[in-house]
Amino acid sequence: MIPLESYPHLADTWKKENLVKTKFYRDTRYMSIDHDLDYLWQEHVLMSTGNIRIPSEKGKGNSSLMSISMFHQMHCLAKMRLALQQAREGLIDIGVDWRDDAHWPHCFDYLRSSIMCYADGTLEQVTLQPGPVDDGTFVKVIDGGVETRYCRDTKPLYDLERQYGPNSHYGHEADDQFQVAPGR
Repeated sequence: MIPLESYPHLADTWKKENLVKTKFYRDTRYMSIDHDLDYLWQEHVLMSTGNIRIPSEKGKGNSSLMSISMFHQMHCLAKMRLALQQAREGLIDIGVDWRDDAHWPHCFDYLRSSIMCYADGTLEQVTLQPGPVDDGTFVKVIDGGVETRYCRDTKPLYDLERQYGPNSHYGHEADDQFQVAPGR
């Protein structure tokens, strides 16, 4: 494979000058499985988002189809959300584990591994948030919204996807050379 000039080396993405200072905030749109909010997740339901075709070195030989991890993680969240919707509506029985369904159990394990890999050591404070019933009461929670975070910049990943993804001149079909685990 050729070195990707526009793609930062993993170690470089953790250098302070490459981090984005931010705070998490309570975005209730992402705290719902209501179908009115499906549009927020739609691009991630199909696994084609974030898949790229990397040309071989010096343009000789076959290119390699790969997936950018951040997009795979978002796909897993979107598919787990979809499974929750369908289970809530009585449309499917999601089963218990990987023997019943290959997809969502993979996603649980994959996201668990991803979270452990990035080992965010931010110390989070207890805060007061509006309760689940809109009656003016507040509850003590740890939601991670107060603390300053230093996150890796997602822009290089979106740039890479634009450069080598399905809509680039290296484009590929959504189901090209890989399969999504069967399941919900």
